[in-house]
Amino acid sequence: MNPVDDFARYAAACQAVGRGGISAERVHELASGEDGIGLAALQADVAALTSAAADAQAALSAQRTAVGLLAGAWQGRSASAATDLLDRHCATAAGTAAALAEAADVLERLRERLARLLAERQEAGVRIADRRSAERRWWLACSDAVLAGTADGAARTEVSTRIAQFVDADIAGDWAASV
Repeated sequence: MNPVDDFARYAAACQAVGRGGISAERVHELASGEDGIGLAALQADVAALTSAAADAQAALSAQRTAVGLLAGAWQGRSASAATDLLDRHCATAAGTAAALAEAADVLERLRERLARLLAERQEAGVRIADRRSAERRWWLACSDAVLAGTADGAARTEVSTRIAQFVDADIAGDWAASV
């Protein structure tokens, strides 16, 4: 269940009867805060960084093997200088591989945290909508009648009193604070 459309209809109906508060547009803005968060893109970045870290680690392993072979086959001052240079290069490559792995780990933790926050936002909306689940059908009918211009006195009163209180306290208050 996604309560956002219901919340927006309630808010629009309240504004139509002169009860300000949160607008339907603001309800949709709050709900669409995740639109810029591409969890799939973050997961793809994690995979790319993990792959790059594995490739860097494999290259480092091959480089260390080559340094060992070089040290066994070449002796003297020049060999020592070359081995020292290659050892420093290996140390730098090891740092790069470790940094790639750490970046993948940090990005994965970020993706998990964002996914958890988005789920909590959805759950908060459902909990708030559930507070008035018994009234939902009646309230949507009243809201739709007000928005269509066909509301009778009872529907307009319901919107301007009970629905408006729910919009102000529960939607603009509790739900907006949770997102």
